[in-house]
Formats: sequence, C-alpha cells, structure tokens
Amino acid sequence: MNKRILIFRILAILLFVILLLRLGYLEIIKGGFYENQSQENHIRTIPIEAPRGFIFDSNGKPLAVNSISFMLTAVPKEVKNALGNLNIVCQALHLNKKEVLKKLFYSGNSNLPVILKRGMSFRQFAALSEYLPMPGIYPIEAPVRKYLHPYRDAHILGYTGLISNRELKEEKFKNLKPGDIVGQDGIERTYNQILQGKNGAEEIEVNAAGRFVKLLSEIPPKPGHNLYLTISSKLQEAAWKAVHHELKILKKRNKIRTPATVIAINPQNGQILAYVSWPSFNINWFTNGITEKEYEKILKSRFSPLLNLGIQGTYPVGSTFKMITGAAALQAKVISPTKHYECPGYYHLPGITIFCWIKSGMGEIKFPEAIAESCDVYFYRAAHYLGIKRLDWFAKAFGVGQKTGIDLPGEVRGLLPTPRWKEKTFGVPWYPDDTVNLGIGQGFLEMTPIQLAVALSAVANGGIRWQPHFFLKAAAVEGTPYTKHTPQFPHKLGRVPVSKKNLAMVRYGMKLCVNPGKHNLPYATGIGTRLPNVIVAGKTGTSQVAPSASDPEGRNDALFVCFAPYQKPTIAIVVIMQESGGYGDQFALPVAKKVLEAYFEHPKPSVKQLSLKGHTEN
Repeated sequence: MNKRILIFRILAILLFVILLLRLGYLEIIKGGFYENQSQENHIRTIPIEAPRGFIFDSNGKPLAVNSISFMLTAVPKEVKNALGNLNIVCQALHLNKKEVLKKLFYSGNSNLPVILKRGMSFRQFAALSEYLPMPGIYPIEAPVRKYLHPYRDAHILGYTGLISNRELKEEKFKNLKPGDIVGQDGIERTYNQILQGKNGAEEIEVNAAGRFVKLLSEIPPKPGHNLYLTISSKLQEAAWKAVHHELKILKKRNKIRTPATVIAINPQNGQILAYVSWPSFNINWFTNGITEKEYEKILKSRFSPLLNLGIQGTYPVGSTFKMITGAAALQAKVISPTKHYECPGYYHLPGITIFCWIKSGMGEIKFPEAIAESCDVYFYRAAHYLGIKRLDWFAKAFGVGQKTGIDLPGEVRGLLPTPRWKEKTFGVPWYPDDTVNLGIGQGFLEMTPIQLAVALSAVANGGIRWQPHFFLKAAAVEGTPYTKHTPQFPHKLGRVPVSKKNLAMVRYGMKLCVNPGKHNLPYATGIGTRLPNVIVAGKTGTSQVAPSASDPEGRNDALFVCFAPYQKPTIAIVVIMQESGGYGDQFALPVAKKVLEAYFEHPKPSVKQLSLKGHTEN
C-alpha cells in the first residue's frame, strides 16, 4: 500500500513539473507570440490610398484630377466566420459572390484588408450603410481619377487601373502591392512614377465581434506630383471640333464616320501642342473597372477606338512625302532647282507607263512649282534618278521606319520598304516602278502621323529632328519643382543630311503651295489655308488605298501638312482623314485651317481670301 502511495505521489509530482514547465514555456518563451496574436485579433491596419498628382495643360488648366469615392474592403479572417455578411454585401452592391470568395480565398486567413469594390457611388454606399457596422467589412474613402475631357484627351492621357501580377514583378513597381492603382496607358503610364503617391495607413482597434472601437495611430498618405503637359487645351479643343465638323461632312458623303488624326507640334523643340486620334473612347470608364457592356461597346466599333492612330496608325502618306524625295534629290544633285523639266502627263519606265494626277500634263516646270502643284511626273523622275538605295538612305535619315521616341507607350515603327524586304516578304524582286511609287509616298510605304510630323518639323526648322514629347514639367502639390524621374527635353534625335539651302528650296515650294502670289500656278493645292498677316507653307497629299475588309471601296486617305509662320515656324500640323474618299485639300486642309486660326487667335479672313477656291490633286 505504501508502495502504491509512493508511486502515486511521484506521478503527481511529475505531472505538476510538466504542467509547470508547460506554463513557463507558454508564459516566457511563447508569451510574446500569443500577445502579438491577441493584438492582431484586435488591431487592424487599414490602408489610406494616396491621391495621384493632377495633370495640367501648358497653361495650368486641369486635364486629370481626383474625386472622392468609397472603396469597400474586407478582412478575410473575420469575414470567413461571418459569410452571411458577405451575402448581404454582394446583394447590396450586385457583386459576383464567386469572384469575391475567390479574392478572399487567395488572401488566406489574413488580417490585411482585401478590396472588394472600388468606386462605390453614394447611392451604393447608402444602400450598404443600413447594414453597417458589419464585422470584417470596412468601407473607406478613396480618391478616384476623373478626366475632364475623357474622349478628347483619351489617347494622350491614357487611364489608370489595378496593378497586374506581371507588373508587380517589375522593379519600378517593387513598393506596390495587389490592389494598388497604376497608370495603364498614355501619359498616366509613362509618368506613373511622378504621378503615383505613397499610401498611408491607420491602425484601429476592434472588439471581439470585429467592430470598430478606436483609432490607435495614423500615417498620412503622400500625394503624387503634378504633371504639366505641352499641349494647349484651347488648341486641343479647336482640333477636336475641327475633326468632328469634317467628319459630319464625310458621314453625309460616305454614310460613315471614318478615322482621323491631327498632330500639332512646335518644330523648334518637339513639343506637342495638340493631338487628336479618332475614334476615341471614354477613359473615365476605366477608372473603377470597365463594365462588360462598356467594353463590348468599344470592341464592337468598326474602327478600334483603343488604337492610338497618331503613333500606331500607319499610312502611305501620298504627296506629303514629296518634301523628303525633293530634299534628297536636291542634295544628291540629280535634279537642279532652277532647271525646267517637262511634264507631259506621264512617265515611261521599262514595260510600264505611269501618269501624273493632271493627265494632260503640267508642261515645263521647276522644283518649287513642282512642290506647289504636286507634279507626280517631276517626282517620278527625281526618285528614278536617285535610285532606291539613295532614296531609302535619305528617308531613313528623316526618321521613316523608325520610332520617334515620343513619351507615349505603344509606338510602332511603320515601314520603309527596301528591295531585301520585298523579296523576303513576297518572294519577288524590286522593280523601278516600286522606286517611283515610293517617291510620291505610295506603294509599300507605311508612316505613322508622328513620324510625318517629325519629318515635317525637320524641313520647317532647317534640318533638326527633335524628339516629340508631351512632358513640360513636374511639381509638388505646393508648387515646388520636381526633377526626379523626369526626362530631359528638348532632345535632338539628329540632323537630316540635307543642306539648309536645299531645305529652304523645299520650304519655298511649300510656301507657293499656299501663297502662289504672282506665280501662274493654277494647280496650287494649299491656298485654302492662307491667313491674313501670317504666311503659311503647306503640302497636300492623297494616298490611294487598296480595297480591304474594313474599306471595300478602297477610299482615298486625305492628308495635309503645313507650318507657320514661314520665316520662323512655331507650329507644324499633320492632318490625316482616313478613308475619306476625297483629296487632301478637300477634307484634311480645312481641319488644319481651323487649328491655325485657333493658334493665331482666329484672324478674320479677307474678302479676297474667301473668294479663293482650292484644286483637288491626286
């Protein structure tokens, strides 16, 4: 019996020791862990989103701002124990419950909030508020992007959206996390590091039911820096209205509104003054996540509104290319600027005869008049004498077939065709008629409007190719200049290998195109852009387009390029009215004229000017 009592006492002591050791382990070694876990169960960290910097035009007029919206978040660890609350939320806000559960599932058993809904309207918030407070559900205020001219400026500003998994792996987004908002296109994307603020946070205490008790601490968010662009809102509006005025005319003619592009640039430094790409879309649709209905509307459009035509549309630019061919031919001395050449209305090549747009011919003609009246035969001869190797070399020097480096994402190269390219693509050799077609901007050539604008600027300013850009400056909210992550403009891309004297001859021909004066130039095609007190130089173009699925009739593209004032230009304009079915002076020139009038503050046309009528060219 004593032995049994002894064993019992020993076991009791051992058990007491074990319990004592366990208690010590929990209190001393694991005490901190459980204390932290207890605090985690009662302390929540709620993010405070930083507002993005505003975007202004060159005169300080706002283009992109922020408005206050509501964002609904949920703490997975709390909500998973109260799925009934989740049903209420999904019904009140018309959320897809499966998608919501998927978000919570991938977040694990976390105490960190997950965003369920961005951009809640006041009506939606009111519908939900009658059920609040609700364990694990936290509605918070959040800034939301608002674009003041969502259609007009869509292809400049771009839009913002949720950061993707791919973007989270990129170095420039290393400090961001899932659910954060970043620039997804346009200026918003290019200058995201400037515009992006730094999020703050607040720590709150909640009770056992997950309801708010008190605010413990707060780290205020740091707003992003403001961005100023080179564009003028006034000029942008004039270009937008001018395009739509012409599109209304074209709709009556063609029964459809076709694409159009306008670029106004300062040829002295590459600053973009106005930029329109149509069709467009409402970029405000993307700020809170575009709906299926809205996205379907965009996708069903015959001409994709998401395509940024200024940098992604490619065209055979027609007779506007003659300024490049002409400059190259003068520099290579295959033609003389003072010599007359005969235009009988056609040009013979081995096995083929090609024609001028004036079938009866223009007779004896010199270089400036050939530019002004857009004589095809003159430039057939110039291209033929140059040969494809030299023509390609000069065209490349003007930037044809190369990206300009404009500060917008998605720019394409276009195409400067070569004999090697043709043989590789089609398996057939290059022929002389391919060369002369290239000389008048036809054939396989594909240029973007921004490439054409840079080439035009080089002609206008005496030979410098400036990198086109929208960036003007960045500043903190209080106005302090900000230089981190900012590019250095203006930036010189290079100089074209053409003498100032020869470029001046090209400019003179473009001046005569608009202002023939006493010269007998019955086919001068640009006189419709004449302005009082301002000398304008320009060149029309019409590119013949082969029939396609989107354009079964193969309607012409109408083009017009110009710069002013003639002596020291501060604006150069490119207008392309795609598939207009008309000529450059019919449908592109009037758009450029309205932009010029806006830039030079709408000078009133004289009676004499109103009586002048243009001539259509091929």
